[in-house]
Amino acid sequence: MNTIIKDFDNKEGKDLVIADLEQEVKSRQTLIERVTSELEHLQKDFSSYGTEQNNDNAFEQRQQIQYLITQRETSWRQLLQMQKVLDQLYNEVNVSVKESFGRYRDGWEAIICAKYRPALAVREEYSKYTLREDDLERLGVVRGNDQNWREIITGEKQQAMLSNAHKVGRIGLFNSNYWQGTGALLFRENLVVTNRHVLTNNGFYELNFQDYNGRFFTGKFNLVKMGSTPAIDFNAVYNAKEKKQQRLSLGSPFVSSHLDYGLLTLKKSHGYLEVDTNKYSDDDLKDRKVYVLGHPAIDERAYVSDLRIFEHYDYKHIMPGTIRSVEQVAVNKNIEPRIYHDCSTLGGCSGAPLIDIESGKVIAIHWGGVHREQNYALPIWTLIEDLNEKGKKDLYNALL
Repeated sequence: MNTIIKDFDNKEGKDLVIADLEQEVKSRQTLIERVTSELEHLQKDFSSYGTEQNNDNAFEQRQQIQYLITQRETSWRQLLQMQKVLDQLYNEVNVSVKESFGRYRDGWEAIICAKYRPALAVREEYSKYTLREDDLERLGVVRGNDQNWREIITGEKQQAMLSNAHKVGRIGLFNSNYWQGTGALLFRENLVVTNRHVLTNNGFYELNFQDYNGRFFTGKFNLVKMGSTPAIDFNAVYNAKEKKQQRLSLGSPFVSSHLDYGLLTLKKSHGYLEVDTNKYSDDDLKDRKVYVLGHPAIDERAYVSDLRIFEHYDYKHIMPGTIRSVEQVAVNKNIEPRIYHDCSTLGGCSGAPLIDIESGKVIAIHWGGVHREQNYALPIWTLIEDLNEKGKKDLYNALL
């Protein structure tokens, strides 16, 4: 593609290349939609009669599902490469990406700051977590008289971040590359907190609607559809020597019906992150330095130029930022406290903890945002109040 661009130094020639590439992008998008549809159809069939098939047929069906997942991921990566070239051409012919392609989206994890505050990929060296010096050197002053981030993420604070990284994992399937989002060990050694939508998307977790008490659901993992048991990998770093997966208990507590969180349990303890249970006002938290610990996944909806702040997709990253505000938001006749922050994230970071750099404690659970504007997180104090007020006294008392 770069060779093609160099052959057209005039606007007319570049317009021709743009037209061809836009057509290729549309074709790739159509392919992704077709593969997704076929994948959903196969998964639906497998869930409806998977237990009745013999082992060979069930194995072949799972293999086909995994092949389609891989094909879709490959197509996404090819699409991103094409869009990267298009971004370059749009800039050269003075056409904005938003006008030409309309890739602005609401409601998904979002990149807020694409300069001087890159996502820091966690690496494993000699069984210890580290950060690359090259990544740290890209940190700088984001705006105005703000402190240089290179000076913030250093020494004891950097070591505390890396220590916390051991207690955050990627939620997916045991012995599989399929995964849904991020979870963190909070409150006690065997309790994993994540987002509700991480569990309920794609039928990963089936809610038991008959056991609804007005605020919470219990449920079960859809093992037939998944073809494997649910697990969390605490060592999902780019150069990990081995996975550190632990199976999630099938007798999990519940997911909330109205707030975006769910609680799961581990069969073995693994330590846990400290939480800040204080209730804060906007004045208390505004401009506080924080970071998200999660697993950013490749996302074709984001601007390609922004994606460069991520070194590797699907692996554990430290994503620093600041809290912008704490607000009360009306959602479906409920008032929902929400922390707005500007840590840059991608899909896959859902359920990741938002951690105060100074104290090292979790103050919220990240769940979504608006691209180039702000991200959202559920305050820990709201989660605790929800447990206390809505009939989960036993769990509330156990957490505190």
